Amino acid sequence: MSNRKVFFSNRTQQVVLLCSMVFLALPYLIFYIGWLKVQYSIFFCAVLVAMLIFAWKQIKRVNFDTFEISKSHLIVIMLLVLAILVSTGFGAFCGGQAGDWIRNNAILSDLYNKNWPVIYTKEANSQYALNYYIGFYLPAACIGKALHSYRAAEIALLATTYIGFLLGIFWMIKATCANAGKSVALFFVYSGLDCIGFVITAGRIWGMTEHLDHWAIQADGQDFIANYHSIGTAIRWSLNHYIATWIALFIILVFIHKKAYKLCIPMVALTL
Repeated sequence: MSNRKVFFSNRTQQVVLLCSMVFLALPYLIFYIGWLKVQYSIFFCAVLVAMLIFAWKQIKRVNFDTFEISKSHLIVIMLLVLAILVSTGFGAFCGGQAGDWIRNNAILSDLYNKNWPVIYTKEANSQYALNYYIGFYLPAACIGKALHSYRAAEIALLATTYIGFLLGIFWMIKATCANAGKSVALFFVYSGLDCIGFVITAGRIWGMTEHLDHWAIQADGQDFIANYHSIGTAIRWSLNHYIATWIALFIILVFIHKKAYKLCIPMVALTL
């Protein structure tokens, strides 16, 4: 390591890759243990661990080119991601939570407070299971349960999201083979043409507090004609849908570049 650059060697990238796969696999592992009967839990956990072992053996055969990131860029990226997450409501440190956080907080609260699997009883003979994309919340809820603190669960959700976000950015930089600062800058401002659609349908410039993508809602107010979120919209409203996708997508692009096609199989499996 020099005074101005952080170098990522082949071995370091192999370890980061394994950590990325473990990060994606962890919610599955928690789900298998917390939701399934013992015999099924043991089976699926064994399959998952076997897949990670297979992946690690394949990872050690991949020769990654050493690449570098400016120390200043690395520090700015880490602080920027943390500031964005905190300002949009993660960790509940400020009041910047969008409307969808009502759902996020409710799911995390129920995962923390209720026994697993989470079952709701509406009437005497009527029960309903929590049916949602809960993988994003499971590690944080598990930490909260272990520490007997919902506040710990909220902070853990910030921590796990932060780690996942940084892993996604790491592999984006690696996949694009571009300057880290430029890659991250373009990533954060990337968007479709919602701003033009809004101007055409509303006849005015978009206001900062408005839903930029709502120009595409059909007349009945239910369905979107098309809905391609900008990165900013994704971060503020639905980051739980994107973290795993970013990590897996950019890693698969790296695998394709390296012709490590066998490793694409577990990566796709970890996003199903």
